[in-house]
Amino acid sequence: MLKAWDKPTLTLWAPSDPILGGYQQAFVDNIPGAASQPHQVFEAAGHFIQDDCGEELAAAMVAWI
Repeated sequence: MLKAWDKPTLTLWAPSDPILGGYQQAFVDNIPGAASQPHQVFEAAGHFIQDDCGEELAAAMVAWI
């Protein structure tokens, strides 16, 4: 289903996330709407990115919207 999603899609990623950390590029490569979006990586964040980098995460989303 995600391979057919052509709506704009932004990934805000935590590479230290032990569950999803290594999959950002797979999401970007497989979701058409992710092409040419300003994806960001939050090095200091883990699986609960909203707890680790909440303000930065919110600022990135607001800027994108």
